[in-house]
Amino acid sequence: MLYRICQTYAKPDRERVVLTFLNEAEIQEQAVALCQRLGFNTDANIDRPEVIDLLDRGCQAIIAKEGGESKSERAKQAKALLLLLDGYVSNRDRFGLDSLFAESVKGIGGEEETPQFVSEFNNYCANSGKLTRTNFQVSVNSYETPNENYTRILNQWGTPLIEQLITDSGIEEFRMAITRYLTEEKRPQLFATLADDLQPLCITLKKHYLDILRELDSQPREIEAMKAQELTQLNQQLQQVGKDFLRHIENEVNLVVTNGDSAFEEDFRKLKAKMVSRLDELLQTFSVANAYSRATHSHPRNATAPLIAVLVEALYYLANELEEVLVEASQMVVSSFCQRLLERVKQAEYYRKLYRLLDNDSGIENQLKQLEEKLIYALVSEARTECDRYVRESPRFYDEGTFSIYQFRQTLQQISQGYDCESMVEAEPAIRQLLKLDFEPKVSTTIRRNFRQTINQTLKTQLLPMAEKQADKILQYQ
Repeated sequence: MLYRICQTYAKPDRERVVLTFLNEAEIQEQAVALCQRLGFNTDANIDRPEVIDLLDRGCQAIIAKEGGESKSERAKQAKALLLLLDGYVSNRDRFGLDSLFAESVKGIGGEEETPQFVSEFNNYCANSGKLTRTNFQVSVNSYETPNENYTRILNQWGTPLIEQLITDSGIEEFRMAITRYLTEEKRPQLFATLADDLQPLCITLKKHYLDILRELDSQPREIEAMKAQELTQLNQQLQQVGKDFLRHIENEVNLVVTNGDSAFEEDFRKLKAKMVSRLDELLQTFSVANAYSRATHSHPRNATAPLIAVLVEALYYLANELEEVLVEASQMVVSSFCQRLLERVKQAEYYRKLYRLLDNDSGIENQLKQLEEKLIYALVSEARTECDRYVRESPRFYDEGTFSIYQFRQTLQQISQGYDCESMVEAEPAIRQLLKLDFEPKVSTTIRRNFRQTINQTLKTQLLPMAEKQADKILQYQ
């Protein structure tokens, strides 16, 4: 129990100590203040026993030096610190009632009031009859205030009396009863309630673990059997990947064949535009003089060349120039298609699954890159064949009643005025018109009918066998 120690400086025979309740912080505060007045160089942390011992020795030395505890102000302060420390040590964290009494000693205006505890304590000592069967001879005097009676009785009988009060109060029996109630009666009830609350969750967990147990029991337990099962599962997964890859390639080819691949259609549209544009450019820039020169150069004994010879040179020239355009455009169409195809394959779920199973793509990317080279080679060859046929005149070019035969005859009539190159050059517009009549149907047939069918067929004959072969190859990676 913690007290406020107030030493009234009066005559030696009338000096007294009044104890009031203090909390620990207040005692610490007073100890620090007294240490500062006495000049002690310490933090006065009275929670530490070594500090209390040091302060006790210091106070005793001051009192001895001053000639007694009441001989000087310094000696009185040392005595006050000794009493404070002695009370703190004798009564520390005993009852844990600091906060209860610290605020109840002084009332409004600073006047001392009688705490309820003091009244009850005095009543216990005087009227309860609990002490009549004990060795405590306690008296409560009417000429003393309740606080004075309380202080005197506590100073006379101290801790033993407090312990007797605790025993008589039944606190220990209450504590034991509460403990027994909580441990023997309430605890099982709490567990029963908790069990009821947890039952649905426990049932669900039990079912979950039973399902897992049944699944584990259904699995093969021998190592060889487990290996065989894993291989079977891997084989099934790889087989499905191969099927998915083959189906994907088939769908991509079918999109091209049915004009459903918008990117491919755009590339082929560019090919057609290049062929038409290049033909117009060749017809506009065609030189009769150059063709005439090449014709006479092939026959050094002759100085004159017929219209047919000029037309032949023109046919070879236009066919070869258009071949270069078709070859280059075909390569562009194939490269773009293969690049898009590779990207689509890599984005497919079966491709990612294949990587998870094998940690590689079983050579799909390499196969598609090799396929691109094969397609380019095949379509370049087809383009050259297609344009080589341009050298031949159209089947109905010389048919009676056609505009082409009429234009041909008119051109012959025009160049018959002379036998030198000049007469042929003068007929250049007419010759260009003849070439236009011949080449426009040829190029139109190529870009609108023949070559698109050639591309479609080439893709099918190259891609589908590759996909089937690759699907089989995937199964070998086990």
